[in-house]
Amino acid sequence: MNELLLGIDPGKYGGIARMCCPDSTVKTWDIPVDKSMAPPRKGKTKPRKVVSYNKPDLLEILQRANRPVIGHVVIEEQQAFNDQGAVAGFQTGYGYGIYWGMLLGIGIPEERIEVVRPKAWQKLFGIRGDDTKEQAEKIALRLCPNLATRTERGRLLDGICDAFLLAEYGRMVKGWRLR
Repeated sequence: MNELLLGIDPGKYGGIARMCCPDSTVKTWDIPVDKSMAPPRKGKTKPRKVVSYNKPDLLEILQRANRPVIGHVVIEEQQAFNDQGAVAGFQTGYGYGIYWGMLLGIGIPEERIEVVRPKAWQKLFGIRGDDTKEQAEKIALRLCPNLATRTERGRLLDGICDAFLLAEYGRMVKGWRLR
């Protein structure tokens, strides 16, 4: 039976990477988001940009990625930081919960979902310091030269790089085989 390994960088600008066997092909998706403008905050004059998860599209991606069947999922742990406000911390947890709910909802058992702290998978690949996005891109391209890590205009798709490396982390550290 073919088995899939899924890596998920769950941020709004994150990504999903699926490793498939027997040929070890990789398929990636950007996280689908909706962008809109909201009224200015109290005391401000400029409207503000609002980015939210496009949940129907995200569910469709996860369902498509689950064919034939996802063997294991590696998802990056999310947490609020001390310098974040309450709203930002809530949004981080809300987005993380969306992924968990959808993964369980499409039938992936909790024991096949591995939560990994960012520093744990970055340490495995030797990623250190402040420019972690650029380092992750270089390593991802070394491991998978055909991985699309940039948009046509040259913007780094760091969520795709991270998602791929999360899946690779699962394969290397957990010994999950793509049979």
